[in-house]
Amino acid sequence: MDLKYKGFDGHELDITIPPCRCAVLPYFISNTGKIYLVFGIDRNTGDITDWGGSVKPGETSAQAAGRELGEESCGIIIINDDIIAQNPAVYNCYQLSNDDIINSRNSAITFFCQMTKECAMNFPVTFAETNFRTNEMVDVKILSILETYRSLEQGAIYYLICDNIAQALGHLSLLESKLIAQKERESIKAVIKK
Repeated sequence: MDLKYKGFDGHELDITIPPCRCAVLPYFISNTGKIYLVFGIDRNTGDITDWGGSVKPGETSAQAAGRELGEESCGIIIINDDIIAQNPAVYNCYQLSNDDIINSRNSAITFFCQMTKECAMNFPVTFAETNFRTNEMVDVKILSILETYRSLEQGAIYYLICDNIAQALGHLSLLESKLIAQKERESIKAVIKK
């Protein structure tokens, strides 16, 4: 039995079919309030992708997502599955073709987990130093929300289903706007105090 997970709007996700694929998409907030997402580059295809994979028997979605993140990041990023489960997620259940039966192999959940800016900025360097030739990921790619939107439109990001991910990016964009506005207000106040 899987846990109950929440979307960006705070409502429980309507998971009709248990996900066969679970992932984490880390993000961080810069000093200016701008939000960046941290992707991997697939070793075999060169595609930009999230950090995820198949669910093993007996795993919850959060456990599978955490295990996959740990494996694909060479153990550099480890997030406890209880923490992952508390983060907003998007769920996708889709048909690959009109003839395709919707089943668990067509369902996925992606958790959006915030990491510190320092961890995110050190991750590509540490990953390059420790990356094994057998690891699924060959590199790290950091994209702004706008760059992520554009990459989705161009089909350059693998495994992410555009509709639900675009909704999640919309929520992150609103958060980003609020953070940037807050930083600007703080800057103005600092200038006025001088």
